[in-house]
Amino acid sequence: MKNKVIQQIEAELSKAKMSDGEMFARHMYAVETLARLAATTADADEKVQYVSHSNPTTSQPVISAAELKMMGAKVPTKENKAVTDDGFGNGDSLFDF
Repeated sequence: MKNKVIQQIEAELSKAKMSDGEMFARHMYAVETLARLAATTADADEKVQYVSHSNPTTSQPVISAAELKMMGAKVPTKENKAVTDDGFGNGDSLFDF
């Protein structure tokens, strides 16, 4: 990557040599931006540390309908739902269309 950035800087410098006025300023700005990019990339490469994270898998306990009823929760049953012509709407949630 370093060589590619250097080539880009050299290309911008050669374009800057052939231009004047506003175009010269634009090419010099491009050189400055490329130089800063190369400097920050080099700093970032030195600071990179690879840490592997593992997500432990935990199994969720299955709660039976009787336990839900004892806790006061709404027990889902097949009889609660209205039958529609498309077979999709009228679920447990307000957002079940």
